[in-house]
Amino acid sequence: MGGKPKVSSKIIPLASPKGPEKLCELCQRVARLQCTECRVTFYCDEEHQQADWVGIHRRICQLLVPIRTQTFLSLQRAGQIVTQQKKLIEICRSVAQQRLSEGKHQEALPAAQFCLRCSIDVHGPNTVQLVPAYLLLAEANIGLGNVSRVAELLSQAEWSVSKSPDCGHAVHHRLHRSLGRLHMATGNLEQALLHFANDIYFASEAFGLDSTITCRGYFLMADAFAKQGKTPIVRSLYSEVTQIWHCHLTNLLENHNQSDKAQQVEVDDMLRTMLEFEQKDPRKDPAQVARVAHCLAMMWLLAGDSRKVNHLTTLGIKGWFDTVTQFPISSLCRLKIGLSLIGEVVKIRWELVAGDETVSTLLTSTLVSSLRTKLFGRRMFVSVGSNSSDVT
Repeated sequence: MGGKPKVSSKIIPLASPKGPEKLCELCQRVARLQCTECRVTFYCDEEHQQADWVGIHRRICQLLVPIRTQTFLSLQRAGQIVTQQKKLIEICRSVAQQRLSEGKHQEALPAAQFCLRCSIDVHGPNTVQLVPAYLLLAEANIGLGNVSRVAELLSQAEWSVSKSPDCGHAVHHRLHRSLGRLHMATGNLEQALLHFANDIYFASEAFGLDSTITCRGYFLMADAFAKQGKTPIVRSLYSEVTQIWHCHLTNLLENHNQSDKAQQVEVDDMLRTMLEFEQKDPRKDPAQVARVAHCLAMMWLLAGDSRKVNHLTTLGIKGWFDTVTQFPISSLCRLKIGLSLIGEVVKIRWELVAGDETVSTLLTSTLVSSLRTKLFGRRMFVSVGSNSSDVT
């Protein structure tokens, strides 16, 4: 189905059965329109119908019919309806999370709202099973700057968790992360740091210290310290985040696995923030610049975007050049270090030319030529692929 909904039909009062007044799916105001496909979903105006269609309705339109059409037969099949509702919850959760990962907070709202309403229908109000839906809706509203709504949702989530002492580490981690982001939005940095510390603790218990999920907490904590002007702490945390992602992406490449496409926008934003920090820092660490650029290059290589990989690889080479030239060591040793550092870039270039040996040899030769000019500032002779090097 396309992005535009099919034409709605206005509700004709005389044609509607007696019962509760029809309310808008998004805002709960009096409805004036209905979906002509399922005929069980209503809207106050075309703008809300369009927003719901793009956000979630096109994915679940026909799934709503048996749930919202109350007949004697449907009541007999109540167990099947609950199963269908749980399926809807999972679809909405997945769609909302994907939109949030892409930074599309407005488009995530309809799916997150329906996820919460359907969760209440299945699990009842004030239960811990509602917490994931509260957190999804809160995250969407954080992105839209609706701080008061976020505070309300997180207050409900906290209350539900407090009533369930056996609640898992993963739920606690997500709750503290959302609370930390709320306090960041209101400028309460000390409370934000406290919640991010709890987020990291629970995430490490659930997923491990070196998990990419846990390291997101390090990144958010670094943002809080950056606002406090504590640059050395920020640098240390960014280094830890880079190390975790470098290992993760290297493993994906070596095992020929695909990266999570839903994470790409979020991870790209995180790595670019760290890269910009390093480039602006007066005490810039070339090795860190190279490593962050390498992470970005590997991520976009996995995504198949060769244009971005080329740009980031060049940036990584420059960082490695700057790193090598800082070593107070002999020319021959410096050359060996340079060739070792450049090996990762050659691997990426090799992937890009799909194993074309001629092109790969030319690229390697060009990279070595650039490296020797940068390192020594004069001609030297290197026999690539042989056992000897003549360095003058």
